[in-house]
Amino acid sequence: MRRSDREITDISRILEVIAQCQVCRLAIPADPVPYILPLNFGVLARDQALDLVFHGALEGTKYQLIQSAGKASFEMDCGHTLHSDVQRGYCTMSFASVIGSGPLSIIHDEASKAQALQALCDHYHPQGFTYNPAAISRTKVFKLTVETMTCKVKE
Repeated sequence: MRRSDREITDISRILEVIAQCQVCRLAIPADPVPYILPLNFGVLARDQALDLVFHGALEGTKYQLIQSAGKASFEMDCGHTLHSDVQRGYCTMSFASVIGSGPLSIIHDEASKAQALQALCDHYHPQGFTYNPAAISRTKVFKLTVETMTCKVKE
């Protein structure tokens, strides 16, 4: 990272940034250009590992690409505030971002799907929300197991 003074390496602080983000963008390798998806997401943190979990319809282009590519990059950002100094002709933006990569996989078993869907609900409803379990069979769930990750904050 070019600006190491803005890098966040503490995992608890990175998780705080992730908790503020509303959309995770996946870039899945495809020919001739990467396929980029803005997705709702949840987080499963265990030991020293982190999984980002996603859901969608039962069919679609992304699942074909997941099968063939196997890996993806991700990006999420939040805390955008524009700062302008008209007198100096200067402007800048405050933000926080997390980027990384890892292997993608479809989650098949119902217990793991239920756990992932609950993680999605928990991300958007920290005060608690119970989803209808009928959604499990009508929803495809997949995850990205984070292998690399960097976080940057500009205040």
